[in-house]
Amino acid sequence: MINFGMLLNDGLLLDDNKKKALRNYKYAGEDQSFLAPFMYKLWALFFILVPKRISPNLVTSFGLIIVLLAFILIHINTSDDNGLNCLIYGIALFIYQTADALDGMQGKRVHMYENATTEIFDHGVDSIVTSLTSIATITRLTHIDKHLSPIYSVFVLLTSFVGFHAPTYEHVVTRKMRFQSGPCNPTEALVGMQLIYLITAIYPLIWTSEKSKLLLMIIIVPILSFSAILCFISSLKQIYIHHKGVLSMTIKSLFRGYSPLFFVIICAFFYCLQC
Repeated sequence: MINFGMLLNDGLLLDDNKKKALRNYKYAGEDQSFLAPFMYKLWALFFILVPKRISPNLVTSFGLIIVLLAFILIHINTSDDNGLNCLIYGIALFIYQTADALDGMQGKRVHMYENATTEIFDHGVDSIVTSLTSIATITRLTHIDKHLSPIYSVFVLLTSFVGFHAPTYEHVVTRKMRFQSGPCNPTEALVGMQLIYLITAIYPLIWTSEKSKLLLMIIIVPILSFSAILCFISSLKQIYIHHKGVLSMTIKSLFRGYSPLFFVIICAFFYCLQC
C-alpha cells in the first residue's frame, strides 16, 4: 500500500525548491477588461455579506456549489420549459462571478491574496465552472433545437478551452496573470454568457427561428473565433518573450501546456461521428 504521508515527508511530491517557490509566491496580474471596473462597483455591494474572518476559498466554494446545484437542477428538469432552465443557470453564473470577485477582496482582507494555494484553488474552481458551463450550454442548445449541428458543440468546447487555458498557462510560464481585452476576457465572457442565457430564458425560440439563428451564428461565431485566436497568439507571444526568443524552448513549453487540447479534439471528433 502506498503511504502518501511518507511520500510527502520524503519530498517526492514537493521537493525543497518547489516548497520554497510556494512560500515565496507573489501574485502579479494585469486585467485589460473594459467591463471589470464597472462590474467591481456592483460586486462590492455584496462584500458586506461576506463574514470578516472566513477563508477566501470558502467564498470561491460557495460560487462553485451554486453552479453545481444549477447544473444538476437543469439536467434533472427534463421538461420543455427551457426558459426556466436558462434563467436558473444564468443567475447561477452571476452568483459565481460575484463570488469569484469577492474572494479576491476577502483575500486582501485576511492577507491571503498572494497565497499560492489560494490561487491554485481558485484556478481549479474556474476550470470546473468553465467545463460545466460549456456542457450546460451545449445541452440547452441541443434541447431547444434538436437539429443543431454538432459543429457548434465542438466550437463551444474549443473556444472555452482556449479562452480559459491560454491565460492560465501563460501565468504558469511567465508568473504573471494577464487578461487581455475582448470577448475571451473572463469578465466579458461571463457577462456575455449571462446575457445569452437571459435572452434565451425570455425567448427560447430565438434558437429555432432560422433567420434569428443564422443572424446569431453570423455574429457570435466569428467574434468568438477571432477572439480565441487572438488570445492564443497573445499568450504565445508572451511565452516566446519569456523564453528570450528561443524557439525550441517555446515549442517545448507549448507542447507541454497545450497537450490536453489534443484530448479535447479527439473527444470532439468521436462526438461528431456519433451525431
